[in-house]
Amino acid sequence: MKIPSSMFKAIVSQKIFIMQGLLITFFIFSFASLCSCNKILKPTPKTTTFNVIKHGAVGDGLTDDSKAFLKAWRAACAMKDGIGTIKVPRGKTFMLKPLNFTGPCKFSSIHFMVRKYLTIIIY
Repeated sequence: MKIPSSMFKAIVSQKIFIMQGLLITFFIFSFASLCSCNKILKPTPKTTTFNVIKHGAVGDGLTDDSKAFLKAWRAACAMKDGIGTIKVPRGKTFMLKPLNFTGPCKFSSIHFMVRKYLTIIIY
């Protein structure tokens, strides 16, 4: 049995259309998997926490805690990679002189972590 040429062209055209759809779907999924793998394979920067209490802050509202805050800042600033987080614990009252937290820092990402409310007395 011979297939008419118009029917043959329609079948071939339909198969080409299906193949194009499959090819486009393949490329979309390939691209999506590359994007998601990039996020998975990218290493998360190491976070190091610098607690101002461990650097000498008292947090009683009477003692000058400025030096401890600067020591914690300098320690975070000296990190070569990762994220430096300066932790200011809750439930304390810190007395500080006006401070400038400046570099030069070896790494640019430094965060202050303050839990709940923070009372700082500037004298």
